[in-house]
Amino acid sequence: MGREYPTRRRGRIKDVRPRAAEATAAAVAAAGGLAAAGVAGVKRRAARRRRAERAFRLRRDEPVAADLRRIARGRLDMALEVIADPADDELPEAVHSVRKTLKRVRATVRVARPALGADTARAENAAYRDAARRLGDARDRKVVVDALDAVLGRFAGELRVERYTPLRERLVAEERAAAEGLARDAERGALGEVAVELERGRDRVAAWPLDGDVVADLRAGLDRIYRRGRRAYGVAREDPTAETLHELRKRAKDLWYAAGLLQPAAPKRLRRVRKRAKRLSELLGEDHDLAILRAAVETRRPLFADLADRDALVGVIRRRRRGLRRDALALAGKLYGERPRRAAKRLGAGWRRRLGPVAA
Repeated sequence: MGREYPTRRRGRIKDVRPRAAEATAAAVAAAGGLAAAGVAGVKRRAARRRRAERAFRLRRDEPVAADLRRIARGRLDMALEVIADPADDELPEAVHSVRKTLKRVRATVRVARPALGADTARAENAAYRDAARRLGDARDRKVVVDALDAVLGRFAGELRVERYTPLRERLVAEERAAAEGLARDAERGALGEVAVELERGRDRVAAWPLDGDVVADLRAGLDRIYRRGRRAYGVAREDPTAETLHELRKRAKDLWYAAGLLQPAAPKRLRRVRKRAKRLSELLGEDHDLAILRAAVETRRPLFADLADRDALVGVIRRRRRGLRRDALALAGKLYGERPRRAAKRLGAGWRRRLGPVAA
């Protein structure tokens, strides 16, 4: 197939943690605000990501079917390049990057579902979902640490930050253990096995049945994604639990990715949809991370010398989540406020004029 993927990793993940109390203080300072140089670096990386994402949009000068295949293969190539040779100490981030890329491949499959057919779309979706699950995600542990740091930074005036050093120390240890487990999986060949599956997926893209009116099919795919999101919003609005909000977040991500892919078809309208869906996903993502943090806090009672400190932390988490949910549901109301038929008509206007020819 033209690529080789290592199945063994050399070396060990280094423990570079400073002393626990210093780590907590440093993390809170970092969460409270980035230095000017750090902000500039973040902006540069964001600009590079935006340029890369533009390569994964439909083009006006290419046949639509060929364009979809180019985008799907490009995403899979990106994942394969990351898998090929990640450094040991970067393995959790590399795996997380691959998982995010596979989510975008699945979003491409979802928006192309009417063209692919339900059976092909289900099979493709399951293949990439299972590949991502085989990788695990040690970064999930880091998310909990980051969520704690952000809360301690945001509410430093209300919390006695030094009291949470034992909690943070435990969470960082769990993060490190998860990263070491991921490295062991890599040594057993897990990355190579996933790479083989992605190579097979890349070959399958060439056989995708994109022979009909692909533009009409993509409009139908976007309509389906919008309808699913609108239903999820209705459920979450009536019963905003962690489960219903997580489902809304998944549907918002689908719409975010689909609107980005299709943006050249209706630049102004889909740009607005993409930005709103992305922001909604971010708000609900922070809420989800805080839900995990709260569970971690409540199940680690022995780490608190004074339970009042635990209760204070749970209290500010609850308050922050209330604000996030309020903002998220208000934004979801704007995003999904239109009836699907009207939204489809508005978003679908002018596609044939702006997209390339239908033929592959």
